[in-house]
Amino acid sequence: SLSNSTGIPARIGFSFTSALDASSLQKTVDTALSMAGVMPLDPDATLAVPAPLPVLQENIMDPSLLRATEADKTEIARIIESKARLEDKRITTVRSAGYSDAIVAVRLVNSSGLDATGEAGFVNAWVQLMAEQNGEQEMAYWMEQARSPERINPETVASEAARRALDSLGGKSLPTARMPVIVENTVAVDLLHVL
Repeated sequence: SLSNSTGIPARIGFSFTSALDASSLQKTVDTALSMAGVMPLDPDATLAVPAPLPVLQENIMDPSLLRATEADKTEIARIIESKARLEDKRITTVRSAGYSDAIVAVRLVNSSGLDATGEAGFVNAWVQLMAEQNGEQEMAYWMEQARSPERINPETVASEAARRALDSLGGKSLPTARMPVIVENTVAVDLLHVL
């Protein structure tokens, strides 16, 4: 982005590249400058005033993630799949059930003196399944995310996906109309994402 630290309104332009060679980087800068040239002035587009900041060492890494074995992680996925199959006889297929985790190291540095580092772990567990009734099929998916395997509840992942699939069975189309609706939180997120 093109900005300044003088408090004078600036124009901002953005560009992106995943290539790190000199030519690609130069093209990215040139594109951002070109975009900035056609943007309106933005009085709030200024850099922060430099100020002394402490060096921060943040750690949101749960040590239990480091202790978890492959067997522990596999067991989470196995419990999800088996619980999903037992949830209701109308759950006929578990398309996938799984577990994944990642450990990331992050360092944030800026020209205003910020220098913060940290390490974090992320865990995901999920299931995608299908419910069938009277020739109708409905798929559903659910996942949980946490900082450690110990905070994942495999039974909840399975039962929530099953509930969603079962609740969708027997759904019918409605005629076009204006009416009040209750929007589930996950759907609301998708709608806001579009905006």
